Amino acid sequence: NLEITFYDNGYEELKSGMSDVKSIGLLLACSGGGAAIAIGLFFIIFATQRQKNRTAIERLLGVTKGQCQVSLLSGLLSVTVPSLLLGGIAGYLSTDFMFTRVSQDAGNQFNTAFSSWINHASEAVKTDAISLSTGATVCAIIAMLFFVTAACLLVVQRNLKAEPLAILSGRE
Repeated sequence: NLEITFYDNGYEELKSGMSDVKSIGLLLACSGGGAAIAIGLFFIIFATQRQKNRTAIERLLGVTKGQCQVSLLSGLLSVTVPSLLLGGIAGYLSTDFMFTRVSQDAGNQFNTAFSSWINHASEAVKTDAISLSTGATVCAIIAMLFFVTAACLLVVQRNLKAEPLAILSGRE
């Protein structure tokens, strides 16, 4: 049997470490997104529950379900949409600031003096700074806007299904 040993100068360890960092980053991003969704749902449900009596009184006074729906949706969306936009913009700016800071601190040059794949091995190669995708941020904000609007609509519809007299008598 022929046995060949290939020494990669630690590349395999570096690759597995970078893979672990990528997995941790993905896990943190997903858990942060899940927390944001949970907080949003909590706010939407809590705010709608607090408006139940007001909605019941409005409906008993002759306001249609459609008008109550518009009133509740405009109240919820007037708070959630600006907070979502401000949070997305603040997250983008802070992440961009950190990426820029890391790029400046680490230096933007790699020494290629011992790299055999470079013809001019004595020169350092200038690398690009880490950049943040604006498109991904905009897509995430738009997706969250659709999610928040749909969640508000569903919670408001559920709120309007209850009978106004049952709500005010305390049976609901």
